[in-house]
Amino acid sequence: MAKKSISRCKKRRHKKKTVSVTHVPLCALGAVIEEKQLFAPIHQQVFISQKQLDYRPTDKLVFTMLGIVAGSESVYEINTVLRPNKTLLRAFGYRKCADQSVIQTTISDPHQCL
Repeated sequence: MAKKSISRCKKRRHKKKTVSVTHVPLCALGAVIEEKQLFAPIHQQVFISQKQLDYRPTDKLVFTMLGIVAGSESVYEINTVLRPNKTLLRAFGYRKCADQSVIQTTISDPHQCL
């Protein structure tokens, strides 16, 4: 006798995904800063001689500032405070954040700035 395979259909329940935003006032401020393009002078006037792979060197300066405002006490905390907070990053016009080691490399070498 041949065995029949019985396929069991599991009902997939679409669970609502909740996102917790811990920096709501900062997100509101980010929307205004992005609309007014307040970081544009930084991107236009600050020059750091470093090759650009994913982020401009000035983006890394902005990430450092955002990390400080969001509560990071040092650069290595950007990975735990800023990078997981996608809503905050999107409020400032970014989809993701650079790793803290990349940011540290940019801001630690004083000979890179011209």
